[in-house]
Amino acid sequence: MEKICSQGNKEHNPFKTIVSRIKFFLESNNLSIDALVRRLQDPSTNLVSCEKFTDFLQMKIDKKRPRDTLYDFANYIDVDKDGYVGVQDLRTCLVNIKSNTFFKNNGQALKTSQFNTAYKFYPKNLAVNIPTTKVVEVVKEIRHAMMEQKLAYITLFKMCDPQGAGMVSLGDMIFGIQSIAEIAAPLLEKLFDVMDENKIGMVDFEKFNKILRVEAPS
Repeated sequence: MEKICSQGNKEHNPFKTIVSRIKFFLESNNLSIDALVRRLQDPSTNLVSCEKFTDFLQMKIDKKRPRDTLYDFANYIDVDKDGYVGVQDLRTCLVNIKSNTFFKNNGQALKTSQFNTAYKFYPKNLAVNIPTTKVVEVVKEIRHAMMEQKLAYITLFKMCDPQGAGMVSLGDMIFGIQSIAEIAAPLLEKLFDVMDENKIGMVDFEKFNKILRVEAPS
């Protein structure tokens, strides 16, 4: 635990330190994410509120940090912003433990993005079953628009990330790309799904750049 704390202090990223400690707690107690969530669930709802998860953080993860700060972190961990910390929320944070972008600015990307809006953050129209060949056409159209407007890949990414969080949500990307090209939202939702390889509802520049440059994203 001391090693984890020293690493967190060195990185000046308290939120990442908290997530690292959660990982350490699970491993030390031989607990799965599912098992932890079941332990914390309210029997009447089978859900773990952010308030309840804050209790867990305060009792088991960091007894010295102010409760208000821990409550903020619990809300960051609630990635889908439904008011509860679930298995998928925790898994998303733990899977991205080595991602500097995910934890950039002490987790601010999880606070200031559009995840709180009606967009939520997973594509809604994927049932249309748009083929990959169509996605390739969309990518080519975006590249053509970039060429005409002399936009670099990083410039387009920043247009999709006006808050500078380092990660974009579906809503962010649709807004940014539609500002340079007339592409239907369902097509951009499919493109976003291809970019979002880990299915966490966020895309960093590395994945954004990778998919827009290839001829046939898979």
